[in-house]
Amino acid sequence: MGRLAIQFSSCILFINDIVLSIFKRFRMLGAAALNLCMVALGAADINFEFGVHAWDVCAGELLVLEAGGVVIDTSGDKFDIMSRRVLAASSEELAQEFAKHLTQFCPQPRDD
Repeated sequence: MGRLAIQFSSCILFINDIVLSIFKRFRMLGAAALNLCMVALGAADINFEFGVHAWDVCAGELLVLEAGGVVIDTSGDKFDIMSRRVLAASSEELAQEFAKHLTQFCPQPRDD
């Protein structure tokens, strides 16, 4: 895996030597929708968030998908907009590989 630009907003971060050796830089823009737009635009390769609400990611999910990216759950499973967890990436392969390195967190309550 090459060096990547990554965005994240998370209450649980896993920055360590392995991650810093893989990724080029981290960006936090402060809004889930804006972060997802950066993935759709191609300005970031990946973005993940824990604790966001459905209204924070619904439009961004559509933009990423329409741009040819993927949106999945942070565990690597199918995206559930009510779970308050999202991982968007430029490719399925990148998303699945990145999901393996995340410490999982399940925000409560769900948005159901």
